Amino acid sequence: MDDKSVLVHVKDDETVIVGGVAYTEYSPLPIAALGTKYIVSSCTHGEGYSSMIVIATHSQKTVVDVAFKLEGNVTYGNKVYGDGDTLILILDQYQTATITTRSNITGTRITSVETVAVFSATYKFGNTFGNKYPLSTYEQLHPVRLYGKEFVLAIKDDSGYRLSAQPYQLQVVSEDSDTQIVFNDGTTISFGETGIFRKNYNVHTNISFNTTRPVMATLCSVGSSSFGPAMDGCFLIPPVTLYLKHAYFSGRGTLQLVTAEDNHNIRVQMSQNRGSTLVNVKIAWDNVPGTRYKVGTFTSHSRQLLIIFIRSDAPFTVLGYSKARIYNTGCSLTSGGNMC
Repeated sequence: MDDKSVLVHVKDDETVIVGGVAYTEYSPLPIAALGTKYIVSSCTHGEGYSSMIVIATHSQKTVVDVAFKLEGNVTYGNKVYGDGDTLILILDQYQTATITTRSNITGTRITSVETVAVFSATYKFGNTFGNKYPLSTYEQLHPVRLYGKEFVLAIKDDSGYRLSAQPYQLQVVSEDSDTQIVFNDGTTISFGETGIFRKNYNVHTNISFNTTRPVMATLCSVGSSSFGPAMDGCFLIPPVTLYLKHAYFSGRGTLQLVTAEDNHNIRVQMSQNRGSTLVNVKIAWDNVPGTRYKVGTFTSHSRQLLIIFIRSDAPFTVLGYSKARIYNTGCSLTSGGNMC
């Protein structure tokens, strides 16, 4: 697998950078949103896949402790680490460390002296696609300080590429083992000692839940597509506190917006490219039962990527579905509404 690093400095709240790695697109977090404590969430694709953690520094040298939560082991620097072991890294400024294992690493804890960026990835093991190891997921994780207690997730994948009846997995990670989840259907779940909760959902589901302590929620693909293993990977579900008020991004397929049910001033426009005329998009709204939120849906049958603009008086978030991929507008972490 090629090892490529790109360093970009941006000092503008209105600028949104989108990075692409294999089948995954993401918007990097601004440095102000980074933290010193992380818990890893990693998708489990089954046989033939490996998990990866990438830890990156910016302008400060730092010491990083990686406390492994593993079902197997990790080899790093010619030393083998198992469940409960701690790896100590000393990273210089603008340096990265990459840790890979065939084991599931969800629950692994990363603590550093200075703020760092942490990425979770999964890649295919074996000699495929011209001797390359294609990444099937690549997501920048939120630090623990950005965790939340209230989440809403709308799934509407009409791509027709999925073969599994249960293609998506909600994975919730908590720092505290006594955390409880209360779903909008009245169900209450206790985490237990692992601090990890997983549940599969089908292609048309609206989910809302609250937690007794802050958590991180991710959506993973656990099914398969008509052309091979699922490739949409691991995507962060932002807590309600991190919703944004305006966004622009490229997408196609089905768009799912989540916002407060009393938000009646949300405008969605699209264009074929940045130079073409903006067209207003009509959104079909449905309330999420048992909550104060509603979900808006728009489906485009265009084969081209559309430039989509959303402006709103109240905060919102978006997940989109196209073929075997998910795209995420992310959340607001700065006054300008930059996405993560």
